[in-house]
Amino acid sequence: MNQAILGLDHAVIAVRDLDAARAVYNKLGFTHVPMGNHQNRATANYCIMFPDTYLELLGMNQPELQDFGFKEFLSIYGEGFQRLANGTPEADDIVAELRSRGLDIGEPLLLERPQKEPEGMVTFNNVMIPKDQTAGIWTFFCCHRTPALMRTPAWMKHANGAKALSAVTSIVEDIAASREALGKVYGKERIAEAPHGFTVNLPKGKVFVTTAKGFPTLHIGAEAPKGPLPRWYAMRIAVADLGATEQYLEAKHVPFEHLFDGSLRIAPADASGVLMEFVAH
Repeated sequence: MNQAILGLDHAVIAVRDLDAARAVYNKLGFTHVPMGNHQNRATANYCIMFPDTYLELLGMNQPELQDFGFKEFLSIYGEGFQRLANGTPEADDIVAELRSRGLDIGEPLLLERPQKEPEGMVTFNNVMIPKDQTAGIWTFFCCHRTPALMRTPAWMKHANGAKALSAVTSIVEDIAASREALGKVYGKERIAEAPHGFTVNLPKGKVFVTTAKGFPTLHIGAEAPKGPLPRWYAMRIAVADLGATEQYLEAKHVPFEHLFDGSLRIAPADASGVLMEFVAH
């Protein structure tokens, strides 16, 4: 198996108002790191850190600067799960791997944001994949150059018991085209057929790909969103103790749905456009 692919790294959640979204996710029981401002870009974020994955609440604080599709996404889909970052230990290696599978990939891009505590410049190399080569599924690879700056013990303690981003769901129109495209991104050997469509099995986590019709098969009883496809829509968050998570949500008066396997579902209206399921770690 390809060692240049670590698996899920982080899910980017696009929001109109960063502080409002931070309050929503605080109520859901997540701890966030201080706001990070992206250098020479329109965007800023609040990150929600787990030991080896995370969530990124992404908004704009300098709209006059380049936003790399952020405003367009909000205008089409509204708030929600915008794109998936996959982890890689070395940006140059994943560039070579993707090119070997026939993808037209540019050189890694540097992304930086200053941080006050711990003090330093948080630095990434991102490897972007044009959406016309992924059947419209928005995904890329992220190589962390300063991982220690992003995680402190306090930042990884969450009142809801969250431990990891364990799975993500993309809804598409054309399963065959999506399977072919993601086979070039992840390697065909990682793709397994499934009743909902197919699953990409990664070293860290899973990528589920389904259609609007297949979505309720995967997320039992849930409705697929209206609007253009493809799009990311749902994610599963692994927690230490589902019973403790349920008690927390009840205490904070957060609406949730019990699922047949004991998991807990949060509606998109209560998670900034994301269908979120808390599952056993």
